[in-house]
Amino acid sequence: MRIVILAAAASLLAAGAAQANPIYDAVADFSISNGNPNGVWSYGYGTPGSAPTAYDSTTTSCAGIAGLSCWYASSENANNLPAVGMNETGSPIVTGTVDIPTNVLFMHPTAANTGGNNNFSTMVQFNAPGAANYAFAGSFQADDIYGNANGVTVSIFDGSVELFSALLIGYGNSVSFSGIADLGATDALDFIVSANGGSYYNDSTGLILSIQDVPEPASIAMLGLGLLGLAGLRRRA
Repeated sequence: MRIVILAAAASLLAAGAAQANPIYDAVADFSISNGNPNGVWSYGYGTPGSAPTAYDSTTTSCAGIAGLSCWYASSENANNLPAVGMNETGSPIVTGTVDIPTNVLFMHPTAANTGGNNNFSTMVQFNAPGAANYAFAGSFQADDIYGNANGVTVSIFDGSVELFSALLIGYGNSVSFSGIADLGATDALDFIVSANGGSYYNDSTGLILSIQDVPEPASIAMLGLGLLGLAGLRRRA
Protein backbone atom coordinates (compact mmCIF):
# COMPACT_ATOMS: atom_id res chain seq x y z
CA MET A 1 0.00 0.00 0.00
CA ARG A 2 1.33 3.43 -0.93
CA ILE A 3 1.52 5.90 1.93
CA VAL A 4 2.20 9.57 1.32
CA ILE A 5 2.22 12.13 4.11
CA LEU A 6 2.52 15.79 3.17
CA ALA A 7 3.17 18.34 5.89
CA ALA A 8 4.86 21.63 6.52
CA ALA A 9 8.66 21.58 6.50
CA ALA A 10 10.11 20.78 9.93
CA SER A 11 6.88 19.14 11.06
CA LEU A 12 8.77 16.08 12.31
CA LEU A 13 10.51 17.27 15.45
CA ALA A 14 12.21 14.30 17.12
CA ALA A 15 15.99 13.89 17.26
CA GLY A 16 17.51 12.23 14.20
CA ALA A 17 21.26 12.38 14.76
CA ALA A 18 21.47 8.59 14.86
CA GLN A 19 20.22 8.22 11.29
CA ALA A 20 22.91 6.39 9.33
CA ASN A 21 21.19 6.40 5.95
CA PRO A 22 22.68 8.73 3.34
CA ILE A 23 21.15 12.11 2.64
CA TYR A 24 20.74 12.87 -1.06
CA ASP A 25 21.16 16.60 -1.66
CA ALA A 26 20.06 17.78 -5.10
CA VAL A 27 22.25 20.89 -4.95
CA ALA A 28 25.44 19.34 -3.55
CA ASP A 29 25.13 16.34 -5.88
CA PHE A 30 24.57 18.33 -9.10
CA SER A 31 27.15 17.97 -11.87
CA ILE A 32 27.36 18.34 -15.63
CA SER A 33 30.45 16.09 -15.64
CA ASN A 34 29.06 12.88 -14.15
CA GLY A 35 26.51 12.11 -16.82
CA ASN A 36 22.73 12.08 -16.82
CA PRO A 37 21.57 10.23 -14.77
CA ASN A 38 23.99 11.31 -12.06
CA GLY A 39 23.67 8.72 -9.30
CA VAL A 40 20.11 8.87 -7.96
CA TRP A 41 19.43 12.11 -9.85
CA SER A 42 18.39 12.68 -13.43
CA TYR A 43 17.40 15.84 -15.28
CA GLY A 44 14.86 16.15 -18.04
CA TYR A 45 11.84 17.81 -19.57
CA GLY A 46 8.30 16.92 -20.55
CA THR A 47 4.78 16.95 -19.19
CA PRO A 48 4.00 16.60 -15.47
CA GLY A 49 2.78 13.10 -14.66
CA SER A 50 4.74 11.53 -17.51
CA ALA A 51 8.28 10.16 -17.57
CA PRO A 52 10.69 12.97 -18.51
CA THR A 53 12.93 12.95 -21.56
CA ALA A 54 16.53 13.21 -20.42
CA TYR A 55 18.55 16.31 -21.23
CA ASP A 56 21.38 15.38 -23.58
CA SER A 57 23.60 18.47 -23.69
CA THR A 58 25.58 20.64 -21.29
CA THR A 59 27.00 24.15 -21.21
CA THR A 60 28.81 26.35 -18.70
CA SER A 61 27.00 29.43 -20.04
CA CYS A 62 23.33 28.46 -19.82
CA ALA A 63 21.05 30.99 -21.52
CA GLY A 64 24.22 32.94 -22.32
CA ILE A 65 25.05 33.51 -18.63
CA ALA A 66 28.72 32.79 -17.85
CA GLY A 67 29.18 30.50 -14.85
CA LEU A 68 25.66 29.07 -15.01
CA SER A 69 26.22 25.40 -15.84
CA CYS A 70 23.24 23.36 -16.97
CA TRP A 71 21.80 20.34 -18.67
CA TYR A 72 19.51 21.14 -21.60
CA ALA A 73 17.92 19.51 -24.64
CA SER A 74 19.67 20.04 -27.96
CA SER A 75 16.43 19.29 -29.82
CA GLU A 76 14.38 21.82 -27.82
CA ASN A 77 16.90 24.63 -27.69
CA ALA A 78 15.48 28.09 -26.96
CA ASN A 79 18.77 29.63 -25.82
CA ASN A 80 19.58 26.42 -23.86
CA LEU A 81 16.09 26.26 -22.36
CA PRO A 82 14.38 24.30 -20.84
CA ALA A 83 17.20 23.46 -18.45
CA VAL A 84 18.36 22.37 -15.01
CA GLY A 85 21.59 23.92 -13.77
CA MET A 86 23.59 25.57 -11.03
CA ASN A 87 25.48 28.80 -10.43
CA GLU A 88 29.10 27.68 -10.07
CA THR A 89 30.75 31.10 -9.80
CA GLY A 90 30.89 31.14 -5.99
CA SER A 91 28.85 34.36 -5.84
CA PRO A 92 25.26 35.30 -6.75
CA ILE A 93 24.76 35.88 -10.47
CA VAL A 94 22.85 39.11 -11.03
CA THR A 95 22.48 39.75 -14.74
CA GLY A 96 19.67 40.67 -17.07
CA THR A 97 16.49 39.70 -15.28
CA VAL A 98 17.89 37.02 -12.98
CA ASP A 99 19.37 36.86 -9.49
CA ILE A 100 20.66 33.30 -9.08
CA PRO A 101 22.22 32.35 -5.72
CA THR A 102 24.87 29.66 -5.35
CA ASN A 103 22.92 27.33 -3.06
CA VAL A 104 20.02 26.31 -5.31
CA LEU A 105 19.41 24.42 -8.51
CA PHE A 106 18.45 26.64 -11.44
CA MET A 107 15.30 25.40 -13.20
CA HIS A 108 13.64 26.95 -16.25
CA PRO A 109 10.75 25.67 -18.41
CA THR A 110 9.91 26.78 -21.93
CA ALA A 111 6.73 27.58 -23.87
CA ALA A 112 5.76 27.13 -27.50
CA ASN A 113 4.92 30.74 -28.32
CA THR A 114 8.03 32.38 -26.88
CA GLY A 115 11.00 30.64 -28.44
CA GLY A 116 10.65 27.02 -27.39
CA ASN A 117 9.68 24.38 -29.90
CA ASN A 118 7.15 23.03 -27.42
CA ASN A 119 5.58 23.81 -24.08
CA PHE A 120 7.80 21.77 -21.75
CA SER A 121 8.23 21.63 -18.01
CA THR A 122 11.70 21.12 -16.58
CA MET A 123 12.24 18.33 -14.07
CA VAL A 124 14.65 17.05 -11.46
CA GLN A 125 14.03 13.36 -10.85
CA PHE A 126 15.01 11.32 -7.80
CA ASN A 127 15.36 7.64 -8.66
CA ALA A 128 14.92 5.43 -5.61
CA PRO A 129 18.08 3.33 -5.02
CA GLY A 130 15.93 0.69 -3.32
CA ALA A 131 12.46 0.06 -1.93
CA ALA A 132 11.94 2.24 1.16
CA ASN A 133 10.06 5.14 2.67
CA TYR A 134 11.75 8.35 1.54
CA ALA A 135 11.41 11.66 3.38
CA PHE A 136 11.81 14.67 1.14
CA ALA A 137 11.96 18.35 2.04
CA GLY A 138 12.90 21.60 0.38
CA SER A 139 11.57 24.66 -1.37
CA PHE A 140 11.05 26.31 -4.73
CA GLN A 141 11.91 30.02 -5.01
CA ALA A 142 11.39 32.69 -7.67
CA ASP A 143 14.79 33.93 -8.89
CA ASP A 144 13.81 36.34 -11.65
CA ILE A 145 14.03 40.00 -10.66
CA TYR A 146 11.12 41.07 -12.85
CA GLY A 147 9.07 37.97 -12.30
CA ASN A 148 6.38 36.67 -14.60
CA ALA A 149 2.92 38.05 -13.93
CA ASN A 150 1.58 34.54 -14.51
CA GLY A 151 4.19 32.98 -12.24
CA VAL A 152 5.20 29.34 -12.53
CA THR A 153 3.50 26.17 -11.39
CA VAL A 154 5.74 24.04 -9.16
CA SER A 155 4.78 20.45 -8.45
CA ILE A 156 5.93 17.06 -7.21
CA PHE A 157 4.83 13.80 -8.83
CA ASP A 158 5.24 10.18 -7.82
CA GLY A 159 4.89 8.71 -11.29
CA SER A 160 1.49 9.92 -12.50
CA VAL A 161 0.29 10.82 -8.98
CA GLU A 162 0.52 14.48 -8.00
CA LEU A 163 1.75 14.88 -4.41
CA PHE A 164 2.14 18.66 -4.32
CA SER A 165 1.35 21.69 -6.48
CA ALA A 166 1.57 25.44 -5.96
CA LEU A 167 1.59 28.66 -7.94
CA LEU A 168 4.75 30.71 -7.37
CA ILE A 169 4.60 34.39 -8.31
CA GLY A 170 6.91 37.28 -7.51
CA TYR A 171 10.67 37.62 -7.15
CA GLY A 172 12.03 36.39 -3.83
CA ASN A 173 8.91 34.45 -2.94
CA SER A 174 9.23 30.78 -2.09
CA VAL A 175 7.09 27.79 -1.24
CA SER A 176 8.25 24.97 1.03
CA PHE A 177 7.30 21.31 0.91
CA SER A 178 7.97 18.12 2.82
CA GLY A 179 6.57 14.62 2.84
CA ILE A 180 7.19 10.92 2.92
CA ALA A 181 6.72 8.63 -0.07
CA ASP A 182 6.77 4.83 -0.14
CA LEU A 183 8.84 4.06 -3.24
CA GLY A 184 9.69 0.78 -4.90
CA ALA A 185 13.14 0.04 -6.28
CA THR A 186 12.19 1.35 -9.74
CA ASP A 187 10.03 4.30 -8.60
CA ALA A 188 10.92 7.98 -8.89
CA LEU A 189 9.86 11.38 -7.62
CA ASP A 190 9.71 14.28 -10.09
CA PHE A 191 10.25 17.87 -8.92
CA ILE A 192 8.85 20.11 -11.64
CA VAL A 193 8.70 23.74 -12.78
CA SER A 194 6.12 24.57 -15.47
CA ALA A 195 5.42 27.78 -17.35
CA ASN A 196 2.03 29.05 -16.20
CA GLY A 197 0.47 30.70 -19.21
CA GLY A 198 1.83 31.88 -22.54
CA SER A 199 5.34 33.13 -21.81
CA TYR A 200 8.36 31.39 -20.36
CA TYR A 201 10.21 34.67 -19.90
CA ASN A 202 11.07 35.57 -16.28
CA ASP A 203 10.46 31.99 -15.11
CA SER A 204 13.84 31.32 -13.47
CA THR A 205 13.16 29.19 -10.40
CA GLY A 206 15.43 27.80 -7.69
CA LEU A 207 15.09 24.39 -6.06
CA ILE A 208 16.51 23.23 -2.72
CA LEU A 209 15.90 19.53 -2.06
CA SER A 210 17.11 16.84 0.34
CA ILE A 211 15.91 13.22 0.47
CA GLN A 212 16.63 10.37 2.91
CA ASP A 213 15.17 6.91 3.41
CA VAL A 214 13.53 6.61 6.81
CA PRO A 215 12.06 3.93 9.12
CA GLU A 216 8.67 2.35 8.61
CA PRO A 217 5.66 4.53 9.61
CA ALA A 218 5.57 3.12 13.15
CA SER A 219 9.04 4.57 13.74
CA ILE A 220 8.65 7.84 11.85
CA ALA A 221 8.29 9.71 15.15
CA MET A 222 12.02 9.13 15.63
CA LEU A 223 12.90 11.00 12.45
CA GLY A 224 14.54 14.32 13.30
CA LEU A 225 15.67 17.58 11.92
CA GLY A 226 18.82 16.08 10.45
CA LEU A 227 17.12 15.91 7.05
CA LEU A 228 14.09 18.16 7.16
CA GLY A 229 15.97 20.97 8.86
CA LEU A 230 18.31 21.27 5.90
CA ALA A 231 15.77 23.10 3.82
CA GLY A 232 15.03 25.59 6.57
CA LEU A 233 18.67 26.20 7.47
CA ARG A 234 19.79 27.11 3.96
CA ARG A 235 19.86 30.80 3.17
CA ARG A 236 20.12 32.66 -0.09
CA ALA A 237 23.70 33.56 -0.85
